[in-house]
Amino acid sequence: MKNHSYWRLPGGVIVDFQRHHTDGITARTFSFLGLPIGLCVTALSWTREAYYGVRAQRPPGAWKRTVTAVLHGTGRVMSSYCPDPPKIWGGLALALPRFNLVLGWQTHAWLQKADAHALQPCEACAAAGLRGIVRET
Repeated sequence: MKNHSYWRLPGGVIVDFQRHHTDGITARTFSFLGLPIGLCVTALSWTREAYYGVRAQRPPGAWKRTVTAVLHGTGRVMSSYCPDPPKIWGGLALALPRFNLVLGWQTHAWLQKADAHALQPCEACAAAGLRGIVRET
């Protein structure tokens, strides 16, 4: 199920709301458009069965292992063949069992750096087969 709506605020700001619900996972996202920086707030929540597994097959103490995994997380994980990818998003995240809250932002300068990187990729990106983007004028 998907739910989408938006509201226009004074000053040309648009608040875009999206709600997705799939297999026990619900994602709610608020995006703020028309500001000097892009803001996005996302909340993810899981049902007990979706997060821990089916009750009859759930091992005892699963919630303790989940809390330990969150407390001992590795932090930011990035998967990329580029050794120095331009930063596109900044953000803060709060992760608890069955609930995640993420506040993200992006600036126009970050997006310009990502565009410049795509137009003339670094050696690692070129070796991986990424070619420069050709823009028609």
